[in-house]
Amino acid sequence: MTLLKKEIYQEIKKQIISCQLKPGTFIRETDFEKELRASRTPLREAFAKLEEEGLLQVIPKKGVQVKPLSLMSIAHAYEARLLLEPFILNNYWDSINAAAMTKIKIALINLIKKQPLKLSKHYICSFFELDNKFHRLISESCVNEYLSSTLQHVDDEVERVRMQLSYNSRYLESAQEHIVVIKAIESNDKKAAVAALVTHIKNSQGVALNSISHQNIDYVTFQ
Repeated sequence: MTLLKKEIYQEIKKQIISCQLKPGTFIRETDFEKELRASRTPLREAFAKLEEEGLLQVIPKKGVQVKPLSLMSIAHAYEARLLLEPFILNNYWDSINAAAMTKIKIALINLIKKQPLKLSKHYICSFFELDNKFHRLISESCVNEYLSSTLQHVDDEVERVRMQLSYNSRYLESAQEHIVVIKAIESNDKKAAVAALVTHIKNSQGVALNSISHQNIDYVTFQ
């Protein structure tokens, strides 16, 4: 049974964002024909869509490459998040799913309480999953399709960065910052929520840039 066009696109995108397909790697349609049991037409369509989203790039005379991570691209991704997310939170405040945010807060608190003596891949990835849900909820509250679409692409790039940082990520500090934002949302304190979100994004940007610059971007991944 062959995969549907949408499933092919989603699977390749998942491999890129998780860094299973490492940044800078050159890929070919034939690499996926057998793995995904897919024909060339849906594969080409998936490649084209991923190129449009900035996750793949065509290098003349070389082929299709998973877009590399660079200090500049990381800085730009966080800069875009810093501009967009606080704006959306401030201007689409009434559309925020507060109940879903509260569930994330409870899950984060429970994870922090259950911190094992020896960190595991599963434990840290649980934070990453909740982090994604937190930022997606902000994006989804925006009815402006141009803003939400742009932020979706930014979120994908930030997630690649986070997977690169793996055990060196600031998942505990980030979780605490998410909790502060959510508590402000629960209290209907827009000003405090926006300010806390700005602080969170700036902190994450600083740590990401500093960590990546010292890793020489070797693309260590969770696999």
